Amino acid sequence: MSASVLVFGLIGVAGLLLLAVLLGISKIRLLAGPEEVLASAREAVPEALILEMALDADRRSALLLLADGRLLAVRTLGDSLVQRVFAPQSIRALRRIKPKGKGVAVQLLLADWGFPSLRLRFEHTEPPAWLERLRRAATS
Repeated sequence: MSASVLVFGLIGVAGLLLLAVLLGISKIRLLAGPEEVLASAREAVPEALILEMALDADRRSALLLLADGRLLAVRTLGDSLVQRVFAPQSIRALRRIKPKGKGVAVQLLLADWGFPSLRLRFEHTEPPAWLERLRRAATS
């Protein structure tokens, strides 16, 4: 490969990155709060009754427990919101992880390879009790 091809390739990549920044594509969306999560849940599953909600302290994701036993994950992905409804049986792993900063965090991995892992950080020392019960059930 000649040096000129490499240089033009690098210039092309830099140009695409600059275009993404100028168009605002590089902005990371954050959840506004519990109200936005609930509105997103109603959009994803209008008939659902929500029993519990765990909102990430960094406002990038949330996990909701529905009355029928299913779970609803809401997460930001780029500048969009992504929702996924799933049964607890599709949890591959739910484990505590050491977060950057203070508090405690859990990471949820699903059997669904199309959905990235969900990370929830909590500012207090323990995750909500219902999430901890779910974690223990997933690891047993």
